Parts: sequence; structure tokens; C-alpha cells
Amino acid sequence: YAWYEFLKRLPTEQRPFDIGIAQIEARLAFREISAHVNTPGDRSREVSNYG
Repeated sequence: YAWYEFLKRLPTEQRPFDIGIAQIEARLAFREISAHVNTPGDRSREVSNYG
């Protein structure tokens, strides 16, 4: 997602690759994260990461 935001702000001629690719990757990453977070009984993100 960060790549998509970064490329959006670059002028077209400076983009290292097509913004469409970044957009697709952003959507895929978002779906993966959403699917992971919404999995019932998934406690892995609650493991003591809070210092």
C-alpha cells in the first residue's frame, strides 16, 4: 500500500513501474491483512508485542 501512495505522488516519468501494478499489490495486501484479522479465534496478533 505504501508503494501505491508513494508512486501516486511521483510524476509519471519518474515511476519505476506502472502504477496499476502497485494498485493491484495494494489491493492484494489489503485483502490478505483483512482476511487474517477477521479470522475467528485468531489470537496471534494479541501476543505480547506491547513492550
